[in-house]
Amino acid sequence: MKRHSLARLCLQAILCPWMLAVPSSAGDFQGKKVFPGIDVSAYQGIIDFNAVRDSGVRVVYIRAGVDGRPDDYLRRNYEGARNARLNYGFYYFVTAKNEKEAREQAGQFASLLEGKRFNARPVMDFERFGDLSKEEINRIGLAFVDELQRLTGILPMVYTDSYNAETVWNRSFASYPLWLADYQGTDNPETGVWSDWQGFQYTDKGQVPGIEGPVDLNYFTPEVLLYTTERPGEYHPDAPEILRYTVRAGETLRGIARKFGVSVAALVHENHIEDPSLIYVGEVLRIPEEEETDRYFLYTVKKGDNLWNLSRKFGTTVSTLAKDNYIPNPSLIYIGDVLRIPKK
Repeated sequence: MKRHSLARLCLQAILCPWMLAVPSSAGDFQGKKVFPGIDVSAYQGIIDFNAVRDSGVRVVYIRAGVDGRPDDYLRRNYEGARNARLNYGFYYFVTAKNEKEAREQAGQFASLLEGKRFNARPVMDFERFGDLSKEEINRIGLAFVDELQRLTGILPMVYTDSYNAETVWNRSFASYPLWLADYQGTDNPETGVWSDWQGFQYTDKGQVPGIEGPVDLNYFTPEVLLYTTERPGEYHPDAPEILRYTVRAGETLRGIARKFGVSVAALVHENHIEDPSLIYVGEVLRIPEEEETDRYFLYTVKKGDNLWNLSRKFGTTVSTLAKDNYIPNPSLIYIGDVLRIPKK
């Protein structure tokens, strides 16, 4: 992300050496409850995310792509952050020169997010403007975040530095969460049209166990997360992950359920669907991570299964299975269907 001169970084290290290390846990910064965080890309190489987590980092932002290409370490970083049970999300480095390219790059970002679970807002990182005018920058940025929100159903966050927040961005962006880069360590950073920040990047020369070389250090408020635990803003390593999926032409709810290994019932309840036979192209569905409960367990249909033999096997009735699983035709189930089976 934002890079600064060597002289400024050296001054920062002399005056504020505390800024180069990760705080040990969530705490307060500029009067806000915050979580320590980092943002990473292929530049950081191979990362030991377990060591990152153990150092006190609680939120990781991963570069998804740049200029139409996925980051070379996208898959590795995604799997590493997820396996380490960190809170994590993705950002996209925008290089668009007009609104058409901005919408195309937003579509590329949405495609890279598809099929991935995450719990922090997607981010537009648009910081290299070339010879674009202020008006062009704002139109391009707005086209990107507007298209990204349309495709994902999530309000994106905007990354920028304090100078551009004050001099470039117009009021069209005031409703989007702000991730601000300011390496001065000031208590009153310039936020421009934004009333406050939700992410604060305070150095790009941080040192974190598990990462060789420098890395950006940040603070993030609970508003960056797409959901919270019972006590809002409290870090919880076992919190559920989120996955959003955009319905395509020809798809059915049962087909989508099989694709992600969840029951139709889970999709119906998670998305408040009144008629499971009726979903729309372009509709954004939340895909839950389904777990067994004290009322039912999950069963994946195998070759040769039907509701009659399953009802006998598990001591229930065909009508109960059909009702609980939104099956319109009890004679027709498919291999790979995930069924909720009531416990005795």
